Amino acid sequence: MPLIDSVVDVIVKQTCDPHLIVAESDGTEYRYDPGRGEFIENESLSIRVTGLDKNLELGQKDELMGVVVDSKLDLTPLSAFPAEMIQTGTWNPEWLYGPTAAKDFFPEHYQRTWRFLAPDFKEAVSGDDAKKLDEASRLLQEGHHDEAMQIISEMLGKIPWLLDLYHVMGTLAFSKNLLQKSEKYFTMGILFSESILPDADDYVLDHRDSRNHFYMSHMHSLGDLRLKTHDKDKALEIFQKMYRLMPQDPGGIRLILQDLTGNNYPQTSGPLANRPVNPYLKFEEYSDFPLHDCYDPNTKTNYSQWLGWDEAYRHLLIFNAHRSWFAANKMSPQDMYSHTIMHDIVETALAHNEPPDLRQALARRIIAGQTRHDVIHEFGMNVMKRFSEQAEKNKNQASTSN
Repeated sequence: MPLIDSVVDVIVKQTCDPHLIVAESDGTEYRYDPGRGEFIENESLSIRVTGLDKNLELGQKDELMGVVVDSKLDLTPLSAFPAEMIQTGTWNPEWLYGPTAAKDFFPEHYQRTWRFLAPDFKEAVSGDDAKKLDEASRLLQEGHHDEAMQIISEMLGKIPWLLDLYHVMGTLAFSKNLLQKSEKYFTMGILFSESILPDADDYVLDHRDSRNHFYMSHMHSLGDLRLKTHDKDKALEIFQKMYRLMPQDPGGIRLILQDLTGNNYPQTSGPLANRPVNPYLKFEEYSDFPLHDCYDPNTKTNYSQWLGWDEAYRHLLIFNAHRSWFAANKMSPQDMYSHTIMHDIVETALAHNEPPDLRQALARRIIAGQTRHDVIHEFGMNVMKRFSEQAEKNKNQASTSN
């Protein structure tokens, strides 16, 4: 039992406004009223004890009274984060895009090969815990935020490494203008994420892997919070770090950096500003743009290779295979683009074998005497027709509802 005027170290296990549930290292739990202090789950507190209100009611926690003399976000006393960073591939901008485009689009990264990394989570929430998270999600969708936050708080005290829950709580705190609390939630998510990053500087985070979303979301939200509190320097530091770690930038960080610094960044205007940085989308502007592969619509595609290529790279290969045909038919840029998209849709569907009989239908037509290229066009025209019919249907429904 804590002695009067002693300092006891505890961890916040749950926030039950206006009280906290805190626990000593031996697991003994107390209720604690933090006053105006904004503390979060799994935060370490040092409390100078002024009293202990014993609760004689069975199953109820004693109330610890005192003043917080120190607090910190520290992963050391928490259960180990069951995750590690794994390599998902490599990225060499100069090999992919040629020296000129690589330097224009990725000036900090273009001269070397980088490892693509993503977190591999070793544990998943299951059973009753998963049901509680589903219930919290339902409550959030229905607007019952306080009830959802109670469930999430309990879950964070039990499973400290649930990164997405810190972001949910941080976002809700931000909406209530509890900025200190919001900052702590986002910071805790960042601490967990960075605890498994390697010390080496030879990697970037794989922008194609959704598992990197947790870390990037916490960073982005903390940067936004810094801007809201007029701390431009710290916001700039966060956004620059994000851009360095994920230079393909699917989140549009370069647009923020351009506003903050006045410097020019690639692909910040027009419709491409809403897409990840991708030199393939500007290949026609570079004479030294390399093509390491080729596409022949009359030859069976290597489906696993096709799916491994970047979508824009597939478009480039398709375009290159049709250059003379496009020129002979004097096709407009829009028609060339539509034709390229049509090929990509059909080849990708064949690669996935969806619908399941698509490859068989292709084989039957080739046996009957059609070229593979002609069959791709036939399938593609059917797909484009369906898209057109669906668009017209949607347009009519919108007109009717208005």
